[in-house]
Amino acid sequence: MLRRALILTTLALAATAITGQAAAQTAASSRPITIYVPYPAGGISDAQSRTIAPHLSKAMGVPVVVENLTGASGSIAATKMLSNPPDGHSLMVVSPSETILPPLTIAGLKYQSEDFRLLANGIAAPTALLARANLEASNVTELLALSQKKELTFGSIGLGTMPQLTAEDFRQRTGAKLLHVPYRGGAPLLQDMMGGQIDMAFMPFAGPILGMVAAGKLKVIGLASPTRLAAYPQSPYLNDYAPLKDFNYPVWSTFAVSKAVPDDIALPLNKALNDIMQMPEVQAWVKSAGSFVPESFTLKAAADFYDGEVRKIRGLAKLVNLQAQ
Repeated sequence: MLRRALILTTLALAATAITGQAAAQTAASSRPITIYVPYPAGGISDAQSRTIAPHLSKAMGVPVVVENLTGASGSIAATKMLSNPPDGHSLMVVSPSETILPPLTIAGLKYQSEDFRLLANGIAAPTALLARANLEASNVTELLALSQKKELTFGSIGLGTMPQLTAEDFRQRTGAKLLHVPYRGGAPLLQDMMGGQIDMAFMPFAGPILGMVAAGKLKVIGLASPTRLAAYPQSPYLNDYAPLKDFNYPVWSTFAVSKAVPDDIALPLNKALNDIMQMPEVQAWVKSAGSFVPESFTLKAAADFYDGEVRKIRGLAKLVNLQAQ
């Protein structure tokens, strides 16, 4: 009788443990997915996340919430996301400005670019070399000739940002005589360029900038895109000039998780996000934002793309002697 009682007790304990584990797994799988946005509400990253969230919730069968966590060039949101368990319930909308540049510019940062895993293709826009409307040059050849006569000013949205690094690459390749004027954001930069205080800048060719160009307030010297884009059939392309072959700077924004998230968790997210980006209503929003959806990425393709971006941007950082302050 004692032996039978011990056996029954052991079986009961085992059943309780199994039930508890199952309940814990069910609770974990039903937890909301949080998308961290490193900028305030109302911006493109926030709009992108809130457009995707309801579709991702339906695809994954759990609530999806968007949390804006701003500051320190996006590194506060990145640090928070990376500190959470790698279970697929913490995502972040990312670009090079949060994943690649902060480790190069912020001393003591606790993460590296390699700590992120891109999940899908997201959205993209070409970078444009823009100039004030009355600049005495309308293409690269004329601009380079003008820069030999007088030093031209180019604006950026701050030291160590992609617009500065892109312009520095342009300077190195072409020998243009350029003076850097850093700003604290895109709005004052564009205002000064339209007002004639600075000559040129590399900026995303999307959103309000499209309207400024259409209204004749700015001019496009060329787009830094590897392929001709159907949305911009009449625009000049910087790749058409010999010194600027492979001068490609897409402005991209997508979703990432920690590199510690395993394939069996990342794969369903990859499929869901790729499918969502092809939905007509999502495509309509992307177009309204002046952007486009690149071809769908497998996890391997996303990793290869990201590795290439990390190498390119680190190379540019060395070119301008960019260091953490």
